[in-house]
Amino acid sequence: MAGAGRSIAAVLFSLIGGVMNATWPLFCKPESPELIRVATSDGWQWENVWLPFIIHSTVLNAIFCVSVVGPDALLAVYREASPVDLGLVCTFSFLWGSGTACFSLGIQLLGAGPGTALVMSLLVVIGTLLPLIEDHADDAGSPAALVTLLGLLFAISGFVSSALSSGIKARAIEAAQSKAKAESGADEQADRVEASTAAAAVAAPGATGTPHAKAVTGTTQPGKGTTPALTKEASDETQGAGEKTSHLTAVAVCVAGAVMSSMLQFSFVYGDPLITHAEEEEGVSGAAAPLVVWLLAFSLAALWNVAYAVYLLSKNETWARYTWVGWSDVARKSRNITVMSLFFVGHIHFYGQSQHLFGDLGPVVAWPLIMSSTVLSGQIWSVFMKEWAGVPPLAMKVNVASICLLVAAVSIIAIAGAVL
Repeated sequence: MAGAGRSIAAVLFSLIGGVMNATWPLFCKPESPELIRVATSDGWQWENVWLPFIIHSTVLNAIFCVSVVGPDALLAVYREASPVDLGLVCTFSFLWGSGTACFSLGIQLLGAGPGTALVMSLLVVIGTLLPLIEDHADDAGSPAALVTLLGLLFAISGFVSSALSSGIKARAIEAAQSKAKAESGADEQADRVEASTAAAAVAAPGATGTPHAKAVTGTTQPGKGTTPALTKEASDETQGAGEKTSHLTAVAVCVAGAVMSSMLQFSFVYGDPLITHAEEEEGVSGAAAPLVVWLLAFSLAALWNVAYAVYLLSKNETWARYTWVGWSDVARKSRNITVMSLFFVGHIHFYGQSQHLFGDLGPVVAWPLIMSSTVLSGQIWSVFMKEWAGVPPLAMKVNVASICLLVAAVSIIAIAGAVL
């Protein structure tokens, strides 16, 4: 294991990377503070932000990689690389990009809380165990590996608790909205009955007795009488079948997102000869050598994301929204998208440096650490943005438990990396 100073720096880099990874999505939220907001409910939608964001991020990453490694060294590495190795790096990088698109779609289908928890849990397990089994099987019984796996259990528990608290919160909001809608509907029905009664009184002056109306359940069709509504049992059965199918589809998409996102690890497994060549033959430092893979990974992953954004822009007919803003707003959005891209690209390279500084078990320790830090930072941001104001006490308690579990996970994994 690396020296104490390097290990502490590695822990800090993972924590900083996690904060950055939790911060860049805030720019896409219409509820975010106006200072950083790019998407709005009545203006740019998610896809309007995602397309320029991906382009910005890819360009920034390319500039960074070329500046650090050097264009001549990069060209030499790619020119001398085995076609098989280069092809595998490109293939797995392309698949990694599909993971982001599947993750985004899965969140829409399954919901933010359950979707994030499922994807993050699978992702952190695959991303931790894959390099441990693939490259460090001999170290699987070491104290550092065992303590990291303990921290991994705390992290997964924190992800699941986060999903539970989000679910309780969402159900409470839906119940409040349904109640308000029902009360509004009852008021409207009362107004209609009152108006009908008044009209009947005008049409039949002097009529005695109390007007009486018989409630009929169903739909009245002109000339066809009343069509009975489905019974509650039949309605629930029909709705349940649809929900079951959509739920299974949503889970499948989330699982695909997690599996495809883990393909990045294979890019580096098969990209190791490129990294070694850059370090030994081109004189690139050990910390910078992985950038020869990052350049390919970012660029090829962008293809999926650009295609997905273009698809949504066309499907939702939101291309025109790019013209809805004035020049001053364009300048503000461009600035925020650039900052958003810096956070996104930055967190990737902070993770890379953390992995390098941890030493032999870097991929095993740095991955769950930055993932736990990401979710923990996201939870803290949600508290600062008052997303939990007015939620049921149970949701708040479960959310606090989630934060505590994630703090424990970060602490345990940090100890595994820095001390053991």
